[in-house]
Amino acid sequence: MSLTRMSLRMGVVAALSMALAGCAATSSITETAFQRQASDGASIFSAAGETLRFVHAEPARMTVEYGAGSMINYGDQASSLPDELPTAQGAPDDATVDHLVSLAEPAIAAIENPCLLPDCDWQSQIDALDRARDALLEASQ
Repeated sequence: MSLTRMSLRMGVVAALSMALAGCAATSSITETAFQRQASDGASIFSAAGETLRFVHAEPARMTVEYGAGSMINYGDQASSLPDELPTAQGAPDDATVDHLVSLAEPAIAAIENPCLLPDCDWQSQIDALDRARDALLEASQ
């Protein structure tokens, strides 16, 4: 075997070894399905809350139309959360999951029917989204 070919093989082996070691060090491999879903749900609720804040900021930092489109995307991602959390691998006890679902449902309702105009109680929707976000984030740890 030529020296060049041997060097190439050693380089490939070293690169693969480093890549595999890097993959093994990520926390996502050790996360349970429940932790991932809770973390993803927290992210969605956080984004939805910020969207409402941006739409209602003075001056507005986001248009109503853009906010409405964003909420449709968030709804697509969050709507199945109450059904998926209880059955996810690694889920905590039923009482904890029931509490999380009870917080997620009003947050999902806020996403599905967002208050994007100034004549409604958008702050209560933000509060529901923040409560669900905080609880899911804590449960994902």
